Amino acid sequence: MTLAETKDLIEEVEEQLQGKPFVVAHRVNRDGRFLNLAITERLRRYARKGRVWKSSAFLTALKNAEYGFDERHSRSQGGSDGIFLLDRSFRPANEMMRKIFRSLHR
Repeated sequence: MTLAETKDLIEEVEEQLQGKPFVVAHRVNRDGRFLNLAITERLRRYARKGRVWKSSAFLTALKNAEYGFDERHSRSQGGSDGIFLLDRSFRPANEMMRKIFRSLHR
């Protein structure tokens, strides 16, 4: 998927998010497993507030999701595949956690 296709996908999701908590934007078969990329209303709201919604970096992150999710490294400092689980219980807190969770409490 190209960045232009990812942007088109996000624009379609925006229309579908009206009144829904999330929308499955894309489904990929990776190594015999299906990966559903869902966009939540909350993600859209915070990305817009942070001025990253539809930015090149945001679209690249979503595009890269199609490469898959490595469960063995899901809580690593940066995920070897660039995709990782992020929650408040991971220690030591990394820079991305500080940026995201600090901004949620403003």
